[in-house]
Amino acid sequence: MKRVLLLFFAFFLSGCDSGTEWRDGKYEVIWIDTPGLSLNLNVGDGASVERVPPNVVAVGGNSHYIVVKQSNIKSKEIAYFYLEKEKDNIYKNANEIMKGPLSEAKFIELSRRLGLPKFTKEFHY
Repeated sequence: MKRVLLLFFAFFLSGCDSGTEWRDGKYEVIWIDTPGLSLNLNVGDGASVERVPPNVVAVGGNSHYIVVKQSNIKSKEIAYFYLEKEKDNIYKNANEIMKGPLSEAKFIELSRRLGLPKFTKEFHY
């Protein structure tokens, strides 16, 4: 009986599944128990703070910025985001750090003006 309980608890505790699909320093695109990817700030000890919620479909970074392309699964609308790395910290909320959602036209304009990086990784569902 003890073995059955131990196996049950081991299975129950290992039920949370996750993975990292992309990393740039302390930023990572991850999934947790779902196929939708989010951009998170890794704060250590296996913890992270969400910066862009699912469904991230492309990402890129350089020494100053992270750029994200997100798709709405239902409407198929595309939104763009960027953040300035040096202004980010674990005590800020995503809405204090992320710029967006932006239209493609606005994102292209800001990319030229700010020197935002290109998308270097695309994700397909």
